[in-house]
Amino acid sequence: MGNLLPSTQNSFKIMMTGIDNNVELIPEIIEKEDVRETYGLLGMPVLTFEYKNLLINTWPRNRVTDKEYLMVDANKSYFEGNAGIIFVINSESMELLDRDYEYQRKMLDDLLNDEKFKGLPILLIANKQEKDQPVKANEICEKWDITNIIKNRKWSIMESRSDSKEELTKALDWLSEQMPKID
Repeated sequence: MGNLLPSTQNSFKIMMTGIDNNVELIPEIIEKEDVRETYGLLGMPVLTFEYKNLLINTWPRNRVTDKEYLMVDANKSYFEGNAGIIFVINSESMELLDRDYEYQRKMLDDLLNDEKFKGLPILLIANKQEKDQPVKANEICEKWDITNIIKNRKWSIMESRSDSKEELTKALDWLSEQMPKID
């Protein structure tokens, strides 16, 4: 197995992951019409789109039940050769953040500790900020102890609305700026 789409001379391969449709909606929010869909192992969908100098492969992790989740380690080989990571957090409410806490933190910890992703910049997106009681980025940082678990890499956490592309494009711009300059 190799990369789904390798970095080209003018773009950097980025992995975007998170649970359920939190990830699948991102290309639609930023109004990307040229999204390609392929399937990884176990039939999991991988959506690919370009944004500025980034070639983004979205990799949603599907919930198995309300209390059990499926972490598909066998699919990690699809994400060798990445230049950065986007991790989408469902911040719709504290109730949902608490419900998904163990699984989302395990996913994040696995990424942070995986040799393939060592030192890569990571963008955390706290999405669904348009909901009635969203969890703000600073609350997630405190609850997850982000400043202590993310070390030796550039990182940022940004809030995003599912009904507007402004915050999302600002977040992707931050990640784009973290990439080395291509001559």
